[in-house]
Amino acid sequence: MTRLNAGRGISFNNRKVIEYANKYFPEYDKKFMLWSPIVKDPVRAKDNQRRDIAEIKKNISERHKVEIEVVCNQDYLNCLKELRVYAGKETKALKSPVLRLFQIEEKLAQHLKKLASVALPRK
Repeated sequence: MTRLNAGRGISFNNRKVIEYANKYFPEYDKKFMLWSPIVKDPVRAKDNQRRDIAEIKKNISERHKVEIEVVCNQDYLNCLKELRVYAGKETKALKSPVLRLFQIEEKLAQHLKKLASVALPRK
């Protein structure tokens, strides 16, 4: 797992990830991303995650000349929803545990919706 650290700039692990990608995949367009489901933006606080992420992006941009795309809060939720829709449309059993869970939940929701429309008698 890659960890970005605003206080000390880019961490050793992230530097290695960026350097590895640039060294071994020079012909590819690379997209570096920071994913976080919850990023708080308090008005008056010593610790401000939104500010820290902005600093991380700035440090990485200056040191490595790459941009970091941040996926957080509503964007993160939207991506999960897209994965859920994808999983619900797939007919084969998905191998990823998360996608498989989404697939089962979506198939169950579809099944329950059909049952409700038929209104089977209750015993």
